[in-house]
Amino acid sequence: MLMNIDIQPTVAVKATDWLDVGVGLDLSYANAKLTNALPNLSPLLPDGMSRLSGDGWDYGWNVGVTGHFDKLTLAASYRSQIKHRLKGQIEVAGLLGPAAAANVNAPGDANFTTPWMMTFGGRYKLNDKWTLNAQVQRIGWAQFDAIRVSYAGRFSSTPQLYKNTTTLGVGFDYKLRPNLTWRAGIQRDPTPTRTADRTARVPDSSRWIYATGGSYETGHGAIDLSVAYINFDDAAFTSDASAFAGTPLSTPIAMSGTVGGRGLVGSIGYRLKF
Repeated sequence: MLMNIDIQPTVAVKATDWLDVGVGLDLSYANAKLTNALPNLSPLLPDGMSRLSGDGWDYGWNVGVTGHFDKLTLAASYRSQIKHRLKGQIEVAGLLGPAAAANVNAPGDANFTTPWMMTFGGRYKLNDKWTLNAQVQRIGWAQFDAIRVSYAGRFSSTPQLYKNTTTLGVGFDYKLRPNLTWRAGIQRDPTPTRTADRTARVPDSSRWIYATGGSYETGHGAIDLSVAYINFDDAAFTSDASAFAGTPLSTPIAMSGTVGGRGLVGSIGYRLKF
């Protein structure tokens, strides 16, 4: 389980009649809990377990520009990677016999890096009713190469080996009435996981996202409603790992299968103008 709270104070200025510039700071709080079963040497014995829990604050930055050209609006933004260091507790318990030497309950650190994101978008107003939208986003998932854990003089690394991805999306706005706008769009979002490194813990695959919604403007604000349907591709995964790797107790752990799925996401919001 990973919970992330991101606070982003931002300052924006109108640099010229046609150019807006904004910069911001990302204050990111992460709280993670990671559990895993560990095999004992005999299949007749119950599994042991490992548990990692920790949290911490870390920081990044972002910058963006928007240009206005008559009916065309173009924008670009960049959000930096964030190097997270979580401080907490490491517990390994339930290992028996020769494996019992690996049991531990001690303070520890976990380190990982979340990706940078570069986004380019555009809007073109066809007429008073129709506006076309498009966006391309490059995500630096390769920064999330491993989760590194250190505790009690020991060190372990869980490879992730994600790859960078590029998402593409297109959509439109349609003015049904002066105060009522309908929106719809579609996006292709490739998975950063690789077949050889994908696991049941993160059963991800590439997906199509179909969304629709609208905005109703009131005297002092606007109500936004939206719903999105997510269709995950079927994707194979083959995971070959080892418990107690590099020791005489090394035990292979192999998994293989197919992942896929569907999702439905709804949202409602209110924008207040003052």
